[in-house]
Amino acid sequence: MDLSKFGLENAFWKLSDSRFGYDDSNPSLLKFVMSLFAVYTFHDNLEVVPKEWKIFMQDRMKRQASNITVLLENMMNNVIYQECFDELSDLVAEKLNVSKALTVIPLEPLISVGSFRTIDYAILHWMIERILAEDKNAALNGYSITDLCTLREKQHFHRAFEPEYKAIRAARQLLDATGFAAEDALKDHINAYVDKNYRIDTEYRHFIAAYDRIENTTPFEKVRELIQNIYTTEYLEKSVFAWSTAFENNDLQEIIPLQRHFYSDEVRPIKEKVVVIISDAFRFEAAKELEEVFAEDQNCTVQMKVKMGSLVPLLCRESRFFSLQIQTLLQSILIPSME
Repeated sequence: MDLSKFGLENAFWKLSDSRFGYDDSNPSLLKFVMSLFAVYTFHDNLEVVPKEWKIFMQDRMKRQASNITVLLENMMNNVIYQECFDELSDLVAEKLNVSKALTVIPLEPLISVGSFRTIDYAILHWMIERILAEDKNAALNGYSITDLCTLREKQHFHRAFEPEYKAIRAARQLLDATGFAAEDALKDHINAYVDKNYRIDTEYRHFIAAYDRIENTTPFEKVRELIQNIYTTEYLEKSVFAWSTAFENNDLQEIIPLQRHFYSDEVRPIKEKVVVIISDAFRFEAAKELEEVFAEDQNCTVQMKVKMGSLVPLLCRESRFFSLQIQTLLQSILIPSME
């Protein structure tokens, strides 16, 4: 933009000086924008500012950090200017060589900063390394991997990295499945699955769904292999073997109500009109998510029950078959009531 063409040059630089503290003997829009981003990124962490950036962080501009923050965050949050902000951010990231800077400064001061998408790449890279190391206690500045995902999802570029953060969040939860030990008794096995173990299936579904939405899956390929191994070897094989053994030792005693009694138990006692919706292969863990959705509706009450299906489990090396057997045997029943 040629400010002098419209006679605005002097007025613009005076305004930049008074509002944002930008004072340069040879001012330019590029240097001004670079200074805005530099101050916004590091104004709370001046001790870690890259050496090459210090020329863009004049003392007067640092004293106007609040005004700079308001300016850039208004651009981030305004749908009219968001695209412009993204273009400026990418331009400044290239000019300031943000990628190089992030290799020599700690990530901790930047976990709440959303000025550059490069920061998200760096944090994701760190989290992937921690996941691959199976580091369940990994933390940055006191934030666990799960907390970091939540924090980054509130930053400006979160939409561009939504599937990546969802995949990382699910992968971290699945790390807890390592060392999984199944219950011996059938009743205990069922209760454990209904109470907590179903979440392993849920997180695996979340991971696969998020992974399929990631454009560049290369950084996540080893994570996918790790998660697949944990889910299959640490959880499914152990769980289904224990289930099959417990089921055989149970001598077909009724531990929970049978699916074939659904009508007599759940429908016939109801005097009012009732609608029964039948969904084939409705996974128990998916029903739990639907239950949570119903529970959030103030006009709806929901009760969830399980029934024992009629399919006898068989051992098989195919992991998908393992999952099918478990989900078929534990049928889920959601009974919402609109008030």
